[in-house]
Amino acid sequence: MVKLSIRGRVLLLLLSGVLLTLMAVGGLAFYALYTTKTTMMAQGDAMGQLLAESLGGKVEGEAKENLQEMTRIKAQQLSRI
Repeated sequence: MVKLSIRGRVLLLLLSGVLLTLMAVGGLAFYALYTTKTTMMAQGDAMGQLLAESLGGKVEGEAKENLQEMTRIKAQQLSRI
């Protein structure tokens, strides 16, 4: 076994600490990215569903109005005959 000087031991301990800290920060960064991705996907799905419901109601209302208008026009045409 190679004997290290005190300076070498301190340097080895310091580098080991830096490496462990870097690995921990990297792990936290990947966890944060994964959490952010899943949160954004869930919010996107919720917003899409809300938009679909909102537009569905609007389209339904417009369809009813169009049908009423078409019925009125047909009634006018039939009354002219």
